[in-house]
Amino acid sequence: MKQLTTLLAVFISCSAIAAEGINFQQDMSWAQIKAKAQKEKKMIFFDAYTTWCGPCKYLETSVYTDESVASYYNDNFINVKFDMEAGEGIKLAEEFGITAYPTLLFFTAEGKLIHKNVGALKVPDFIDLGKDATNPDKQYFTLKQKVIDKQASNDDFLKWTKLADDMEDNNRGAVASDWLSSQKDILATAELAKATMLYTDVNETQLAYLYKEKKKIQELLGWDADKVNLKLYYKLFTLALSKYDNTKGTTIEFSTLIKKFEPTKANYALKSLQVLNALNAENDQVKAMSIITNSLKGKNRLTLKETAGLLFDFIPRFDEDAIANLKTNLALYIFTPTDKGNECWLYLMQVVCYSRLGENTKAKTFAEKANKQGCLPLEYKNFLKESFGLGD
Repeated sequence: MKQLTTLLAVFISCSAIAAEGINFQQDMSWAQIKAKAQKEKKMIFFDAYTTWCGPCKYLETSVYTDESVASYYNDNFINVKFDMEAGEGIKLAEEFGITAYPTLLFFTAEGKLIHKNVGALKVPDFIDLGKDATNPDKQYFTLKQKVIDKQASNDDFLKWTKLADDMEDNNRGAVASDWLSSQKDILATAELAKATMLYTDVNETQLAYLYKEKKKIQELLGWDADKVNLKLYYKLFTLALSKYDNTKGTTIEFSTLIKKFEPTKANYALKSLQVLNALNAENDQVKAMSIITNSLKGKNRLTLKETAGLLFDFIPRFDEDAIANLKTNLALYIFTPTDKGNECWLYLMQVVCYSRLGENTKAKTFAEKANKQGCLPLEYKNFLKESFGLGD
């Protein structure tokens, strides 16, 4: 009986600890945390949060308190949280390059960063994240280092590129491009072709090869010609952008490279560069939006399809006032003879504007108009059907 009572007491005690959630270390510096981890030979789980972050609060109230989460993380990690906008957190945010919240980091007992996730996760995924952090085959920074050292297999590279894209790793494109330079054929398999087309930057030699093998890319990935052309243009623009010197403001090298591969897109690329500069260097949404609206006017005007592409590339960067201004300008637009067969792109831009402004009835009206046009690519048609419940 005494034995049973003791076991029951232990079980209740353990349950109580788990119910309290993850045991985060309190009032310890980062140096002290690392020392504790080394002494106990345990990895470190580091929650980089801010007080205003909604997903951070979700983790705090709905994930960290879960019994299975608490049990796994308390058993396997030294757990710590730092407010990235207060105290030592400010310095650590800079040291680890943290710009989004929550950012979840995992370190070895020696303090080496080996895994990372940006954003909140539900309970099962959060436990899986912890398990991945302990698995060298799935640790983000372990995989990245293998890619950098050119020791990564194709499978390693494919795993890393997907993770890098999800996390928006700043130098992912350059690292991937360098690894690809060691490969005999960057289109050797469908998986490698997908990684090349979706997740990596390329150098000029690689880009020339991809342009030459458009049909092969279509066959490998099951893409239509429009999608292949669009993805190749984005790679070209990224490469041209690396040759642009913002301090001097000269666009000669930028435009020369664009014209070498896509001479008909030189004007479009230049306007994209102007919008990018207005948003990044000048932080001027009004100027950036005026470039887009004025692209439909004058001698160097863009086509409706090009203007739509310009808008879709940058629309997350604009606030509601800028979108409302665009909506007004689009409503005043009068089709020209050169627009024949491309009317769908005007309607699609209007769908986006009305949707962003919460005017869903109007958005559906223009979605129906766009859907009836033969010029609309299949993937856009499918998107409109799913979003607005449109029939065939």
